[in-house]
Amino acid sequence: MEGDRTMRGKGIKNLLPSTILWLGLFGMSVSHMHGQTVQNIFSSIFEFSLIKSDGSLWTNYWTDVSSSFPIKRIDSDVESISGATWEGILVKKTNGSLWGLGNANALGLGYSKDSWVLINTLTEIESSGVSKATGSVHPMEAGIFLKSNGSLWGMGYDRYGELGMGTYSLSDLGPFFDNHASTPVSIMNSGVMDFHKAGDVALTLLIVKTDGSLWALGYGGSGALGVTLPGFSDPFIPGDIQYPNGTSTPVQVIGSGVSQVSSYASDWNGNKGKIVYLKTDGSLWGWDLFASDYFYDNTSPLPVPTKSQIVSSGVDRLIPSNHDQHLLFLKTDGSLWGMGSNENGQLASGAAYITTPVQLATDVMDAAAGPSSTFVLKNDGTVWAMGQSTLLGLDGQPINSSLLQEVLLEGRMVTISTSGSGSTTGEGGYALGTEANVTATPSAGYTFSHWEGDGVTDANASATS
Repeated sequence: MEGDRTMRGKGIKNLLPSTILWLGLFGMSVSHMHGQTVQNIFSSIFEFSLIKSDGSLWTNYWTDVSSSFPIKRIDSDVESISGATWEGILVKKTNGSLWGLGNANALGLGYSKDSWVLINTLTEIESSGVSKATGSVHPMEAGIFLKSNGSLWGMGYDRYGELGMGTYSLSDLGPFFDNHASTPVSIMNSGVMDFHKAGDVALTLLIVKTDGSLWALGYGGSGALGVTLPGFSDPFIPGDIQYPNGTSTPVQVIGSGVSQVSSYASDWNGNKGKIVYLKTDGSLWGWDLFASDYFYDNTSPLPVPTKSQIVSSGVDRLIPSNHDQHLLFLKTDGSLWGMGSNENGQLASGAAYITTPVQLATDVMDAAAGPSSTFVLKNDGTVWAMGQSTLLGLDGQPINSSLLQEVLLEGRMVTISTSGSGSTTGEGGYALGTEANVTATPSAGYTFSHWEGDGVTDANASATS
């Protein structure tokens, strides 16, 4: 009687049975474990990072050591990562502590704004109580973190008042704050639920309070604040009214109903991006950013941006953004959607700039937006990508496609299990590229025929017991 087994997929490179007996009533099944250990993914301008179920952090760039594939940098206890090495990475651990790496003047470790020291060793900034953190991907940005008691903190440059430190001043280039927090300073003492750094160089800080109100401070050009700032008399030109492009005092934008806030930046073709916010009813809203000559004309107030609905219902959460040129968000059904720049196929095939959200994937656990790419973590643990990126690719090759494709094959495994009246040895899990020796012994009276399937070295033989 003849028996066989079918292997489907790419989990084992070579399967070399050491004993070639098989039986018809004896079966063997193969299931894939496509990177099931991956729990979260993150991306910035220079780096792709992932966190596995054991809390280990893997990233392709870490101070002066880079790789075309993520390498383990921290063994355990990591919950999130944000920022870029040369500007200021913030790592939040599972115990609520916050750690920093990279450009010292954005890490709150006591360095002055002119230090430009590269911190190569992960260094503790806060010992406990941190619930969310966002690092820097630009030399003149600040690092921001939220504590579990609802207080919001920042460190680094306070260019336009985003840290709440400054007094409005004038410079050769127009309105400009030039303060620096060498250690963390309090932006809001309590009541904060979420925050987001917005704008082309993330100089606007948007804050969601626990009462659902939305607030803003910092850079106000392009309508990023969502309000018009009051003017004041120019001390150098009597009678002339100046309209500032920054504020160090938080201003209320929306009174209630907001749960999360994000944005996407302008692209190279003149499309100006958007500030977006999620409401508690699952609807998505936002306002357009617009051009303004903020360095040259401070005599006319910018108009108040018009807020409008983007999606009526069903939005679950916004994917955190490092002020990339496209926005990603998840719906309650597990589908991933996006809008904004699609110049490099990061939002699949279609128009170069997308103003109405398009569906990108289903069965999604997490996602990340790179500068010209979209990364997707599915519920089965597989990692997918599309667009254009050198951060992570199929077998180390750069991504350059508007078609969503699976990457990160390092995590693939195959599990061999058996059923029936025979017996085997060699069951269990095998990683990509390894050889598996599997012995199958039939019950008396049966004859082995062959192994078959993709990735299996055929071993035809027969034996009669």
